[in-house]
Amino acid sequence: MLERRNYFRFTLMEKYASSNLKHYHGYTVYPDGRFEKNGKVVTYQKNGQLSLVINGKRKAVQGVRIMYSLYKNGGEPLDRKQIVVFIDGNKEHRHIDNLKCISKREYDLITKKKQPSKSLSDKEVKEIRELYGLDEEQRKKARNQMIHPSISYRKLAVKYGVHFTTIQRVIQGYY
Repeated sequence: MLERRNYFRFTLMEKYASSNLKHYHGYTVYPDGRFEKNGKVVTYQKNGQLSLVINGKRKAVQGVRIMYSLYKNGGEPLDRKQIVVFIDGNKEHRHIDNLKCISKREYDLITKKKQPSKSLSDKEVKEIRELYGLDEEQRKKARNQMIHPSISYRKLAVKYGVHFTTIQRVIQGYY
């Protein structure tokens, strides 16, 4: 297995010879996802972003978007509605051959990241306000101040199948 892995690594090294390396604002971008400047490798943060110094200012950028635009999009920046995803689903495997660009709409269909769209009945609104434990006068204060009762907006949202901002609007009297 180790021999097979090394063979794969060397084959990729041949495919992306040093003449094919890309550069981005003084950083060398490798096809395996590494960004290097002056011999130092830039490490990815937990959220998958890189902290790069561009034109004297530190910026947080998405390394895989930069890699995809350099290697597969001819150096042109991606549109805001385009999302780079990992083909095998492993976010640690940042090689250019593991990246694919899809539209935001396709991404939403794949991940089913639609916000719940359920309207609450008057009975449910009354129940939520009772569970939250605020009377009319306290609700008016809640618009201006943070009041911390025993149950959170998010717990109520899960219970009633709505977005937490809907619960917030119910509690503050806007719903």
